[in-house]
Amino acid sequence: GVKYGLLAGAARVVLFVALFFISKEWMLSYSAYYLSVFLVLVAMYLATRTEGETAESYPTQAALRTAFLTFVVANGVFYSFYYIIHQIDPGLAEIQKQMARDFYPMITPKDQLDQVLSDLDKTDFTLTLSQTLFRYARSLIAGFILAAGIGYVTRRN
Repeated sequence: GVKYGLLAGAARVVLFVALFFISKEWMLSYSAYYLSVFLVLVAMYLATRTEGETAESYPTQAALRTAFLTFVVANGVFYSFYYIIHQIDPGLAEIQKQMARDFYPMITPKDQLDQVLSDLDKTDFTLTLSQTLFRYARSLIAGFILAAGIGYVTRRN
């Protein structure tokens, strides 16, 4: 779990560093984030398959534990990087704000748009350590659900 988590975390970091230099907007996009989550899912699956091959039986709980540990480590690496890159380049916050400003008109009813954009202009998008830790903790809930699915799929009784 730890080995695959470190590999997946490193792969996410490499992806985001490359995107940082290619296009910061791409780096901050949902597409990049979900692509990187896919890398973690693959690592979770590989970790459980590898561990399960060496065990005589591999119950769901053991597979879940391995998959979740992989996720915890990978996201720990990723969120550490994500916080650091935002400290290195505080301009990422303004890019995110502009991306939100471009996106909200597509999803906001016209009669509410002026208020939403006015509220957005007052919002500080600077990423703090507490926000990063909260996002990491929140990601673990989704990670547990994903790990449960992978644990179920890769179990062997």
